[in-house]
Amino acid sequence: MRPGRAPWPAGPGDPRAATTDEAAITVGRLSMAMRSSSDLDVPYELTVVVPRVEITERYVNGRLAEVTSSYSSVTIARSPRFEGRRDSR
Repeated sequence: MRPGRAPWPAGPGDPRAATTDEAAITVGRLSMAMRSSSDLDVPYELTVVVPRVEITERYVNGRLAEVTSSYSSVTIARSPRFEGRRDSR
C-alpha cells in the first residue's frame, strides 16, 4: 500500500479516487448499471457492448398480446488498459 492511502477502496466522490467509472444502459425491459472507483494509478477502460437485441411485439385485435425479447451477450466491463510490452534491452 502506498503512503497516505486507505487500505480499503475509495468510493465514488472520494477525493482519493484516481479513477471513477459509471455506466448504465436500458434496452427494452433490460437495465444494467455499473459504478466503480479505484485509488490505483493504473488507467482503466470502460466498455459497453450491445451486439444484438431483438424485441418483437405481437398485437391481436389492436391490443398487445405478446412481447418476445432476445439479447445476445449484452456486456458492461471495466478492465486495466493494456500499456503494451516494455522492452528491457
